[in-house]
Amino acid sequence: MSGLYLPHVHALWVQPALAALPASLNTLSAQQGVLGIGNTESAGYRYIKQIGSGPALGFWQMEPATHDDAWANFIRFRPALQTALMGLLGGKGACAQRLADTPLYAAAMCRVQLYRAPMALPPAYNA
Repeated sequence: MSGLYLPHVHALWVQPALAALPASLNTLSAQQGVLGIGNTESAGYRYIKQIGSGPALGFWQMEPATHDDAWANFIRFRPALQTALMGLLGGKGACAQRLADTPLYAAAMCRVQLYRAPMALPPAYNA
């Protein structure tokens, strides 16, 4: 079984998701990081739900607790980011289930999690 074609994932989900976020979050390095994380976490963009008994959802395999923490302790204090994420949801509520059924939103949430991480992203083209 093969996964999704990476150039399509990049062009149809990662680029538009990050383009919808505040401009400082949309860099080539960030796009490459989000693309690579999804590729690794979902075994080549094959799994939308964590294999086994884990709770992670979406190609980027974010756990519901991580999703909820991002909203409670980070996103709600950043109106521009909140508006951008709600726009990607197209009127759906911001719940963890959206990570599985809305890939644009899941890619954007991956970027939010990367932004919150203490380590800086590597430069573009540096896997």
